[in-house]
Amino acid sequence: MTLPSGLLMDLKVLRQDLKERNVEKCVNSIHATCLKLWSQEWDEDFSQTMSDPTIRYLALASLKRVSGFKEPKLLTPMLAKFEYLMRLTWVFEIWRIRGTTVPPPSSHKLAQKFARWFTEGEPSTFHSIRTLQHLASSIAYNTMALPRIWWPEEGNYRTMLFHGHSVKLDAITSAFIAMENDMMQVFEEEVLLGFDLRVEYSDIVDNMANTEVGYSMLSDPRNPCFLGAAELIHQSILNDPVQKARFIKGCDNDGFPIWNKMALRMWLLSYTKFESLLLVKAEMTAGSSSRGTEINCLTFKNTHVRPSRGLFMMGSYLAYLCQYHKGSALTQKDKVIPHAFDAHTSDMIIQDLAIARPFAQFAAFLCFPDNTSIHQMYDNYLFANFAKPFVTSDISAVLQTYTLAHVGRQFGMQDWRHISIGFRRKLATSLEELMDQDSQETIGAAQSHHSRSTENRIYGISAMALASGNADDIFPLYLKHSTDWQDVCKVHAGGKLQPYRKCLAKDLPPPNIKPKNPQSDLMEEITSIIMPSLQTMMKNMLTDTMKELTDNIAKDITHSVLKNLSEKIQLNCAPSSSVVRKAMSLPYSSLTD
Repeated sequence: MTLPSGLLMDLKVLRQDLKERNVEKCVNSIHATCLKLWSQEWDEDFSQTMSDPTIRYLALASLKRVSGFKEPKLLTPMLAKFEYLMRLTWVFEIWRIRGTTVPPPSSHKLAQKFARWFTEGEPSTFHSIRTLQHLASSIAYNTMALPRIWWPEEGNYRTMLFHGHSVKLDAITSAFIAMENDMMQVFEEEVLLGFDLRVEYSDIVDNMANTEVGYSMLSDPRNPCFLGAAELIHQSILNDPVQKARFIKGCDNDGFPIWNKMALRMWLLSYTKFESLLLVKAEMTAGSSSRGTEINCLTFKNTHVRPSRGLFMMGSYLAYLCQYHKGSALTQKDKVIPHAFDAHTSDMIIQDLAIARPFAQFAAFLCFPDNTSIHQMYDNYLFANFAKPFVTSDISAVLQTYTLAHVGRQFGMQDWRHISIGFRRKLATSLEELMDQDSQETIGAAQSHHSRSTENRIYGISAMALASGNADDIFPLYLKHSTDWQDVCKVHAGGKLQPYRKCLAKDLPPPNIKPKNPQSDLMEEITSIIMPSLQTMMKNMLTDTMKELTDNIAKDITHSVLKNLSEKIQLNCAPSSSVVRKAMSLPYSSLTD
């Protein structure tokens, strides 16, 4: 397409810099090219309706391979990325000007000068993309998705048809059982190398308000159970001749052992396998599933960038706080949502972080001595991959393996979100409207002459409320929702601090589950409330009706008798007919008396 001469020159320079593989020059050339693209008003050319190269790219990128255009909901992420890229480009330009100008101009004045190119209102590429984003979002929010789930048996909500394929919740439970067995085998035989190592504990203390860098429940001095756990694998290898021959090649001049990096890499691969199983099990059983980008970046201790970690001990529950990012651009804050691990996963995570993770940090430092990002991942992340953080495709790959073996068809994370929500809406419905409950006004708040929102924001704030933006009474409801879902999945619910071998799903007795209909449950609850009053009302009504009916029948019979009697009396005693007429007008009770 026809481009301005200045933009063509920048592209030519960029091509040359790419050939020379000069990173610094490439960055400057890319920045200059983006400025040319996004800092001019592209004229409307009716012979070429998309003169703006960015808009033309979006049009071509929205095409499907099989013809047609993608749905609007699939285009909003790409449009959002361009918005952020444009804003970052101008941030980069403002600070470039400040760094090369003496005296440096005000960043506020520079932002006002360039504002039309990264705000709405005037013709620009940014304005066009924002307009498309508004349109796509409006269509996406108002478009009802076609049904993916069908319930083949009325009242039986443990079997569904997903895209026409039968999915049984009991088969998914079988997948959890296999996952737990594989997890224990890998952990005990490959991660712990067959050594009988364990951290024994009955209670774990955690200070949720502590934001000190490096703090976690593992470093809290009130938890003496973790003392010395970091050296268990290391010392066991040095004391065992077989494992020492595998991991130690010899000693240096100072007498320090020379570790076999190939053996350490193989150990890290086994550790990655265990971590992936742990991650998938947590994602599937800790209540409503999170997005991969939210759970993959969780940290188990406070860091410089994340002063509030993602792993907490809430009473007897081991839980993670998942920061919800989707609405952050609108609300200007992350919504922190707690999820409780099931009992088996809880103990495995504690044993992992206390015993295996320190050795993984040591192995990663020896195998990747110059890669600080890998060191940080093993030092901070709750789930550590081999050489880079987990992504959603890693979770899907593990999930597909187990669903194919036990459900009969491969399901990834996107499929699991639909399947789990379908089951949850029918089988774990007690806490669907948690946030609505928190927004309702209460008598206590009104009595204090302020609103519920004011009470949540100012009064009685604890660490949980400060971290999440929710009231304290909402946190236990989230944890309760997680345990409700774990009961539905037939795994040991969280809130129990027990060794993982005592919390196996295969040891749970088969439950006697009757098909559950939420509407029937609602009707039963309503009936139990109104039935006593209804019975009293019906009894009184029936008594009055029977009395009235008896009176009417008796009156009709009496009138018939008196009529016959009147005819006989009139024949024999005509003056007495007035007495008979008076008697017929009396009620039945008076006649019987």
